[in-house]
Amino acid sequence: MIVTVLGLSGCGGKTENSAPVTQAQLAFEELANTEFSEAIDAYSLQYGVRATLNEFYELVGNAPEARVSERNRDIASALGYQLEVGSEFPKSRYLEQLKDRSRRNLRLLVYDSLQKNKSSLSIDPDDDAGLRWMLTSSIHWQENLMLSPNQFVVGWDKVKVMEDIKSWTLYTFGLTDCTALIVYAKDGSVLMTHDSRLPITPGFEGFLDMFMSLHRNAKFVVIGAYASVMASSLVERYGKIDISIHSKPKSREYNYNVKAERINDEVKISIQRVPMEVDYLNSLYPTYDGANQFGYGRLTSIYGGSERPFEPATFD
Repeated sequence: MIVTVLGLSGCGGKTENSAPVTQAQLAFEELANTEFSEAIDAYSLQYGVRATLNEFYELVGNAPEARVSERNRDIASALGYQLEVGSEFPKSRYLEQLKDRSRRNLRLLVYDSLQKNKSSLSIDPDDDAGLRWMLTSSIHWQENLMLSPNQFVVGWDKVKVMEDIKSWTLYTFGLTDCTALIVYAKDGSVLMTHDSRLPITPGFEGFLDMFMSLHRNAKFVVIGAYASVMASSLVERYGKIDISIHSKPKSREYNYNVKAERINDEVKISIQRVPMEVDYLNSLYPTYDGANQFGYGRLTSIYGGSERPFEPATFD
């Protein structure tokens, strides 16, 4: 995620709205969705998750142009691209005819396909959490996603608090310049934020103050490119606290995904480092309308995969 020291972050506050559709449209979509799902199934099983996410970006997502190749022609055909292999054309020409509802359904169909084949694709629970959040939550990623009653993904510029939970797992994905804060107490209570502002996203202080009023001896963990800035602010606000800091080096070289879990009274903090493609930040904002549509961006710069597992965090 992109950080702004002063002013608004790159996150928008829009939501996806469904427009009324006719029975004929539904019947057409069902047929098209079946063909698309079959094409995604075949492609992912042959080329893997990362390649599938790349094709989603090129054909459905924010890539400026759509390219039809030998590998993706079945997916392109299912999308209605009546073009020869080797052709490309501006994405806006197609998306003008593709309703938001249909485009949103395609994200869900990609996730359903990957989920259905997760054993064959070696998708572990950590990566499944990231894929589910990236492909099923709002296109602006500003929402928390419940994976189970005790497992959540914390969205961009969001906070999650759980009280007196013996075992829990919390994730946040896509830390570019942003900061992850985890505060946990001995009784199992926990607070986690994903902050795009420095030192703390406005509105989060109230949650922190309430948590600290109940758990004065809570432990703090701060992870991100500007972790030390947030840590200094927390010490100034709360005085002497138990705080661990992980400063993310080279903020534009890797994205960080963070996992915090409590099992049998032990809290573990892990980090997944994912190389950022050079066009990642630009991919979040389509050139044809300039809107912030993160969920249609270069998802491979967030998806770690089995080759980049979560590893125990080290601290400064």
